[in-house]
Amino acid sequence: MAKISVHGNIIPIVVCCSFLSLIPVPTKSQQVETLPIHTRRISERVIVAWPGDHAQTTNMIAIASERGIVVVDTESSWSVTAEIRDVFARELQRNDFVYLINTHGHTDHGGGNQVFQDAVIVAHERSPGMQVNALGSGNLERRRERLDYWLTGMSQQLESLPAEGPEALAIEERSRWVRRILTDLGPNFELTLPKVTFPDRLNIDLGDLTVRIYYFGGLHTNDHVVVHVPEEGLLMTGDILAESWIPVLSEGDDVNIPFMLANWDTILQEEDQIRHIVHGHWDLGISLLYFQQAHRYVRTLWEEVIEAHSLGTDLETVCEQLDLENRFPEFRELVHEYEGVDYHRRNIELMWALRGDESPVGYR
Repeated sequence: MAKISVHGNIIPIVVCCSFLSLIPVPTKSQQVETLPIHTRRISERVIVAWPGDHAQTTNMIAIASERGIVVVDTESSWSVTAEIRDVFARELQRNDFVYLINTHGHTDHGGGNQVFQDAVIVAHERSPGMQVNALGSGNLERRRERLDYWLTGMSQQLESLPAEGPEALAIEERSRWVRRILTDLGPNFELTLPKVTFPDRLNIDLGDLTVRIYYFGGLHTNDHVVVHVPEEGLLMTGDILAESWIPVLSEGDDVNIPFMLANWDTILQEEDQIRHIVHGHWDLGISLLYFQQAHRYVRTLWEEVIEAHSLGTDLETVCEQLDLENRFPEFRELVHEYEGVDYHRRNIELMWALRGDESPVGYR
């Protein structure tokens, strides 16, 4: 029996592995676009898998424990998620999937949840609402229309490229990936929401392993979590950071930066034991050094915005005092402006708003 601890309260969760074979996994589509599935062994107990060579697909991670297999995130395509589940079962020589963790509510991290209906699906308490907004019955048509729009754009790109050139091959694979997702959003798609949610931190005791899940909402999305398995020196960061960019805060007055920073502090107390950091996507990565630098950046901005606000300093002065090149030279070459938006200034403005009377800080 695995045990979940939320703020010190132990909740026993029982998954009857003997019945796993009796729980139906949705049938894969008969006519689907194929992509190669790649795997990377991090250790004897940990495998990372992802489909494709060019499309930005998701890193799915399987962690084998004495009480079952834990999977972190799914693909947008439920049928490809099912294929990767089979790969995990074959590689680990077992099929006792007990937990699926969604790092956040975006479709490319939970679109395949239905493949793990026999497991306990875990996420932050805001994630179910995000998933309903993205893939609920009233929103599926908008999702399909967006995918069709992307396909049209890629088709137009291909018309102007040499058929066998590297750029055309990359776009062609991305097109196949989008068609696969679109096919999966047909009649066999089933919205499957997390069964266990939490507000701040959650620990799962798996006997020989402990899975620690920390709220990091405010980076990328307001429901984001980071997953830490200390026995494996493994940290799974989802999409909170990308090493080519400065950290980017998400919008919303429900962001709780103090919670996020407290959890970040806790993880970095064991930084010497972190040996592997796995990003949410196979084509992106994060080093421990960047993870540390991003922590210093966010904490410095937050603390100085709080101090300036209490002293009555105006926003423009704060932006000058927190000049990116002078205060954070390690980020000087990273992307901080995109499509006319200065994300460093935007980060400061978002923090400033969170400290104002209209947007009080506090978890909701």
